[in-house]
Amino acid sequence: AGAGYDVAPVWRFLIRRKGIMGTWQATVDAGTGEFLEFRDVNRYAAAQVTGGSYPATYYNSTEVVRPFPYADLSSGGWSNSAGIYNYAGGSVTTTLNGPYVRISDSCGAISLTTSSAPGNLAFGSSSEAAPHDCTVPAGNAAGAGNTHSARMQFYEVNRAKEKGRSWLPNNFWLTRKLDVLTNIQWTCAASNFCNAYWDGSALNFFRFYDSNCAYNNRCGNTGEIAGVSLHEYGHGLDDNDGNGSAPDMGSGEVYGDVTALLQTHDSCTGVGFWANGTNCSGYGDACTACSGVRELDWARHTSNTPHTPLMFPNTSGFRCPTTANYPGPCGREGHCESMVATEAIWDLAARDLPALGMVSSEAWSVVDRLWYLSRGQAGEVFTCNSGTYASDGCAAGNLFTILRVVDDDDGNLA
Repeated sequence: AGAGYDVAPVWRFLIRRKGIMGTWQATVDAGTGEFLEFRDVNRYAAAQVTGGSYPATYYNSTEVVRPFPYADLSSGGWSNSAGIYNYAGGSVTTTLNGPYVRISDSCGAISLTTSSAPGNLAFGSSSEAAPHDCTVPAGNAAGAGNTHSARMQFYEVNRAKEKGRSWLPNNFWLTRKLDVLTNIQWTCAASNFCNAYWDGSALNFFRFYDSNCAYNNRCGNTGEIAGVSLHEYGHGLDDNDGNGSAPDMGSGEVYGDVTALLQTHDSCTGVGFWANGTNCSGYGDACTACSGVRELDWARHTSNTPHTPLMFPNTSGFRCPTTANYPGPCGREGHCESMVATEAIWDLAARDLPALGMVSSEAWSVVDRLWYLSRGQAGEVFTCNSGTYASDGCAAGNLFTILRVVDDDDGNLA
């Protein structure tokens, strides 16, 4: 069936970037131009920055030790994407204040030092499955700020920005340092618990719900839930994608949720947000198995029906409340309205493209491309007539129209 092995004539290029550790070797087939290989050919000492992080959420989960990418080093520079750095001896310290992400944990400072070979900087992990806000690993030497939330956010936000840079290499915001505040303390009187937010310049995450407060639904530490943190990161990307923030709150929430699900591949946004296991309300169409903020797969709601704006006034189930403070395209509550468009994106990756014969990894890769390359152009997710709730995505800046333009391969949108 094949010709067996043969020798391929290739071009090899060595690439170095100022301030970036690594000598990157690119190998290209000299005859066809096919890209064959891209790897770091440096020979490193076996030094690595690592730490425990939940795979996606604290909920029913335990930490795994992961490489910490782009961690600052007192010896100069930072670790690479695999957490590796060249240890030349002496004392080396990291404070999780890298070129792309800086962690500030309200439980205390973060500082870890190594002074002997092989130079590993191990933040450690905690074996307990439950979140413990300011709890640090046994034998912790990295300070009071070496918490579940601090470690998880350093890993997750760095990975999200790394993916963003791969699709949007000219986006200035993705190359800048982003402040992430974890374990923010709150009081019962302040009523600011069960929350996380993007404030225009930083990501902010609150501690586990205090059972001493008179609140029925206990919520998890939002910094220990990837779906929540990546949603807020999505708001930051939306604000800095080149065309400003979304023109309405519903569109903005779509951009937050989709950015998160493209990392987690989980339709339940923020698994464990409700720490007592309560399923999300589904805005009248109850979630069947999701302890997060929203369930983005319509088949996991009691109606088993895709949601549309026409349902707002015409069903006894899914009905987004009217609001003047946080409206979507139809004038209904933005978080609720966002489900209409986000469900469509989930369907595209999880149902529609696999139905065409794509394997799951290929389908998600296609949606990654469509999503990130549409960031600088998409505005309102869809156009809605709030009187009749008839809607479409055909306006010039609507998400569907922009996705078609990005996907076009012959200049003919018909």
